[in-house]
Amino acid sequence: MHGKVEAVRVLGQGLMGTRGEHCQAQLGPKLEKLKQRFDSIAQRITAGQAAASEVEVEQFHSEAKIWLDLLEEEEKQGENLKEEDFTGQDGNCEEGAVQELLLKGQKLQRRVPDLDKKEQIRIKHNQLHTKYNTVMDLRGARRRKALAIAPQWYQYRRKTDDLLQWLDDIERSVAELPDPAEEQRVKVIKMTFR
Repeated sequence: MHGKVEAVRVLGQGLMGTRGEHCQAQLGPKLEKLKQRFDSIAQRITAGQAAASEVEVEQFHSEAKIWLDLLEEEEKQGENLKEEDFTGQDGNCEEGAVQELLLKGQKLQRRVPDLDKKEQIRIKHNQLHTKYNTVMDLRGARRRKALAIAPQWYQYRRKTDDLLQWLDDIERSVAELPDPAEEQRVKVIKMTFR
């Protein structure tokens, strides 16, 4: 970019030399402003591209290992459905965290001066990206399966909730029973629930 800015400055100088004072009055301040802005932006970019610290690299590796382990567990489940596939609570929050870690890995690759460390970061980044894509594909397959059998699942779920409610009612009735001295009444209550 330095070359392009210098080329614009040379063109501006040429115009100011051949077009007169009015052109010089118009272009002079604008070229100076361009030079100042470019210098300040270039300085910010070079300051932001400082070499990555050892702590940042280690932190990336440890976070990547944690996410690789978590994604590995989900990958082992394969296309087997779980309750979250029906309820829609399938880890959308973790998608943002993994994407952020992938972006952090890309930035670290550019900032690390050591080629061996850069290669290690690239390998870990690629593993994380591949594993993440595999898990996302599996989640998509599970969602498709869940949509296909959702009506039966909701019916099963409703029956399960009804059975749990029935068990709660029985438990409350038994809790309200008097002491065992009145065993005959207990037998009568048991017979009514059968």
